[in-house]
Order: sequence, then structure tokens, then C-alpha cells
Amino acid sequence: MKKDIGVFGAHGYLGGETLKLCIDLKIPCVALGRQIEAIDISILDGLTLIIDCGFPRDYYRRKTSGEYLKEIEKRVSFCHQYGIKYVYLTTFTSTVSDKSKYARLKNLLEEHIEMLGGELLRLGLVIDSINPGGRFLELQSIIQKLPVVLIPSLNWFPIFTCSLNAYLAEVKNLVENDEFSKLQIGELQPLANVIRETAIDKKVLQLSDFMTSLLARLLPLIAFGKREGIKGISVKMIDYER
Repeated sequence: MKKDIGVFGAHGYLGGETLKLCIDLKIPCVALGRQIEAIDISILDGLTLIIDCGFPRDYYRRKTSGEYLKEIEKRVSFCHQYGIKYVYLTTFTSTVSDKSKYARLKNLLEEHIEMLGGELLRLGLVIDSINPGGRFLELQSIIQKLPVVLIPSLNWFPIFTCSLNAYLAEVKNLVENDEFSKLQIGELQPLANVIRETAIDKKVLQLSDFMTSLLARLLPLIAFGKREGIKGISVKMIDYER
């Protein structure tokens, strides 16, 4: 059987949902291994589209981030060589701040992918209360363990969010019509709103601007022992709006 759609990161949240959607639509698809040169060429030769949903958990390690960047370059170059459409799922992180290591790596990936002929689909934090996953599920797990939930000021930490259905609708349009209706799926809102969505039946404490600013400076020092993380997370809504 000809396999039309290949998915990187199929064992992750969005990758698994992407694969499931293709199966539901009866579109031939296949989960791909991490290294494209190790994949059977007979499988790759039948593909018309690759959707890359992967990202390394330990990206903060220089070796890991460097190797991942090289692997992405190989994937895009291969797709360009064999006429396969390559789509990479990225985030809004770099549009809000380019000072964290995560944002800098995302910026580099985006530049290389577009330079080599790939396409980007930019997503906000995917929120689905019925079928949570990814970073949102991690946030839920943390909050459910806390006796009291500290909620930052509404003026701090802008974050883009989108629904799982909105993402899947865009993928459906892509695989059926070979094009996007949107290149970006996300709505900007304060992190406080997202935390409140996950803090059901929990005691909450809304922090002032001053306390939020103080924690933004102290937490990176406590967690990582480095000051370089401070600017990466100290972002005000007003900074983004400007």
C-alpha cells in the first residue's frame, strides 16, 4: 500500500493525534523513526507529505540541541530532494521572547527550515480538557500536586493557546487540499487564565505585579543557579503589545 503521509514524533501527543486523524480519514500514513537516513527508502519513496511533530525534551543540552538541528536539516533537505512536502510544527515562543534557550533554538530551526524549502505551522499551547496532552498536561499534573496554586498577575507572561480541534482541522485541510487555510493558530492571553483553567477545586492565590516580578527573578536562580534564565521568562503583556 502506498503511504502518503509520514509523521515524525508519532509517539508524542500531537504526533499521535495527527496519525490518528489520518487513519480516521482513511489516508495512508506511517510513523517515522528519528533518523531519516535509517528509514527504509521504499517507505520514504511513497510519501507525498511529512508532518514533523517532534522536539527533544532535553533541548537545553548543547549536544542534544546541536544534533537535533542537524537532523532537521537532513529531513528538510531529503524532502526537498525527493519532492516531498515538509511541514514542521513550531510555537509562538520566539515571537514573544528570543532570550531563552528554547526560543533561540526554535528561531534557528525556523530559519533553517524556511531556507531549505520547508513550511512552518505555528501553534499556541494546545489545550483540550477532555484529551489533554503535551505541555498542557504537564502543567495540569504540577498544579494538581500543589496545596495552593500561585497565579501570576494578569499583566505578566503572555501565552498563545489553541484548541486541539483547531489544529486537527488545519491538518485535515492540509492533507485533503495540500494547503493551509492558516499558518498560525493561536490566541494571546495571560498565563494566569491558563492556570485558572487547570486549577479547578484548588485554592488559588492571585499575585501582584511586584510579587510576580520577584518570582520571575528568583525562580531561575533556584531552579538552575543561573541568571541567564531570568530574561527568558520575565515578559510582560505590555512588552509584547508594544
